[in-house]
Amino acid sequence: MIIKKLVVEGRVPFDERLKKIKDARAVARIIARIRRLESGNPGDHKALSDGLYELRIDVGTGWRVYYTKRGDQLILLALVGSKKTQTKDIKQVLSWLN
Repeated sequence: MIIKKLVVEGRVPFDERLKKIKDARAVARIIARIRRLESGNPGDHKALSDGLYELRIDVGTGWRVYYTKRGDQLILLALVGSKKTQTKDIKQVLSWLN
């Protein structure tokens, strides 16, 4: 699979959030999971709705990577770390897809 990242108004939300994470262990686990996803092994993930998927990473606060599939491409949409804002985060990501 080919990994791409969503660009919104010249910004890359996934990269912006990843750069803000201070926990080096969490960053390493997130990157490792992205590599597994790229090789076709998503591990702990869930199909949500409208072609949106959630990759669950159990480290620190419990990170989530939201992504979608377009042919042979996986498009990373967002990286979030709070279960409290999950509903709002999913709505935001879905608005980017439409």
